[in-house]
Amino acid sequence: MCQIRKSSAHRLPPNQVMSTIDEAPSRPILTTIDREIMTDFEIEMAGFLKELDRGHVITFGDLAAAAGRPSAARMAGRFLSKHGETLPWWRVVYSCGYLPPNNPDVQTEKLHEECVTVSNGRVIDAPSGRFAKPPPTGRLS
Repeated sequence: MCQIRKSSAHRLPPNQVMSTIDEAPSRPILTTIDREIMTDFEIEMAGFLKELDRGHVITFGDLAAAAGRPSAARMAGRFLSKHGETLPWWRVVYSCGYLPPNNPDVQTEKLHEECVTVSNGRVIDAPSGRFAKPPPTGRLS
């Protein structure tokens, strides 16, 4: 678990970052250069994203809140723009369900592979997460 620091600009030494983030055996989560300049907040976001299950769709605000800063959705977006290629970026969307404009076709394809329903550039159903439809209640007559 990361230490909470008062300054978001504080950088961890590479050896602490390496012990904080478990690397996947086939591909590193972040490059060595990236790890040297990551804040605790960024490390928390990377760890949270790594743990998301297939089909679990969250918002930028959800990501920021999970890392301890609920009002930092834009910071979460900037983080993904810098480090997204090594993390499951396609599972993060705007709060209303719309896909960000940078790679909507690729994101739609990746979400469909995880049984997420996307229509007109918007997530309308997902197996889990914010956009999962609740199970039906009551009886049909």
